[in-house]
Amino acid sequence: MSFTRPSTPYRAPNHPSLLGRAVTIILLLGAVGMGAAVASAPAGGGSTITGWTPLLMVEALLTVVCMIGSAAFSYAEAGLVAVSKPLVRRMADLGDDPRARKLEGLVESGLEDAVAMLAIMVTPLNLATATFVGHLTVSLLGQAYYVHTAAGSLVAVLLFCEIVPKTYASHYPDRTALSTVRWVVPLIRSLPVRVLFAGVKAGSWPVRRLLGFDDDIYRVRGFSEEELQSLVDMAEEHDVLDQAEAQMFGSIVSIGERTVREIMVPRVDMVMVDAETPLAEAAHLIGREGKSRIAVYQGVADEIIGILYATDVLRCFHAGDDSKTAADLVRD
Repeated sequence: MSFTRPSTPYRAPNHPSLLGRAVTIILLLGAVGMGAAVASAPAGGGSTITGWTPLLMVEALLTVVCMIGSAAFSYAEAGLVAVSKPLVRRMADLGDDPRARKLEGLVESGLEDAVAMLAIMVTPLNLATATFVGHLTVSLLGQAYYVHTAAGSLVAVLLFCEIVPKTYASHYPDRTALSTVRWVVPLIRSLPVRVLFAGVKAGSWPVRRLLGFDDDIYRVRGFSEEELQSLVDMAEEHDVLDQAEAQMFGSIVSIGERTVREIMVPRVDMVMVDAETPLAEAAHLIGREGKSRIAVYQGVADEIIGILYATDVLRCFHAGDDSKTAADLVRD
């Protein structure tokens, strides 16, 4: 089966999206809510607010929004990290799902930045959740319940914002990446997120410089040679590959360690034929030596002029033209 790649690569829209505006509003509301929480916190230690006020309702709503956003970002991050890049390319080549082409564009152009942005945005959302929960607890119940609520919120954040979404995404990475790419791409292209990412990147530059890191905050690592060899061994153990196929893949993986001397044929062992040799004699030599191609020289063995292929000789015999010589069929 042959696959046709899309004629034009995917390009994310440059105009401001509704999702980007929504992120801006959520960030502003979060800042206002946290500021109000700090300003209205009781100094004496007990609860001074009786019942739910509009401000507390807004804080409760923002707490839910922050938890949902954190879970969504963790879910998308884990899916993009674990998704198989060759599988994404194949799905895009098939052209059955437009999301696959969009995902391929993200993988080829900015996967590292996308994963870094998602990972960075999880932390402030979790901090905002803890801030809102703490202020709600002190306002409604008093400081006596703060430790219990803080412990409960920590468990809830770890469970619902980290463990559950990342576990699911790691088990179904292709499904996760395809289901989130529609909002991840416009999100990371939106102005507030790009400004936030640029600020974090600039602020962390001295530390990254001190530690000897490059300009990438996050890097999606590929497979090393040892990992590829381990995958081949595991495939053989589980009968996915037979012994011959495993040896072939192992040879391909380790070919970078071989030198020219290991694969070259010594001159004394080379099978060669003179350019003026009739095809019948050349065919007999090819069959006797079991070669698919042999070297052709002109006059002396040091003057190699090309290669004679067995398929060309057979094609010529099939056409009934056996009057040619090796020189007539030689390839450079």
